[in-house]
Amino acid sequence: MDPFLKAIKLSDDKPASKLQLWWWDLTSHIPYRWSNRYHKVKRFFFPCHKELHKTIPREWADLPSIMEDFLFECVISYVEQEKCFDTILFSDEDRYELMGLYNFAKTERHQIAAEVSRSLDEWYKTAYPDDTDFIDNLNRKSTPESEVLFEIHNQLEDNFDRRKTKHLKRIVELRNTLWT
Repeated sequence: MDPFLKAIKLSDDKPASKLQLWWWDLTSHIPYRWSNRYHKVKRFFFPCHKELHKTIPREWADLPSIMEDFLFECVISYVEQEKCFDTILFSDEDRYELMGLYNFAKTERHQIAAEVSRSLDEWYKTAYPDDTDFIDNLNRKSTPESEVLFEIHNQLEDNFDRRKTKHLKRIVELRNTLWT
């Protein structure tokens, strides 16, 4: 038997069945045009990297936010679906850095975004304590307490944006090593 055909195995290390080998032998003689069309139709109905397609919203969104979500989802997919730590030997420094990127993308990013949102809600409640007319709210003088809360919100938002930018730059720098 051909050594290439012997090398074909299923995902759980079982040898390929005779049916799979027969299918391989049959499909190896199909003209490229037909095979190419088959794969185009197959990928239309069963796309690769479904998780990454889900990160792009179906409604309008800013392109920078889509890029952020997509790049962070790429790191999450690389660690979870491709199981990079099981298949690639990383140095301790690279492993630590990749785990830091993964933790930020998976959990910290959402926690910090929730904290920024809470700080904006606190500011809004102090700046506009009652639900009055929109024009009345525009003419209202800001209080020192609301100004302090707004400064805190701005600092939180700036720190969050700096951290996201730092991590996104690092993902782009590591893009050639993110494959298995």
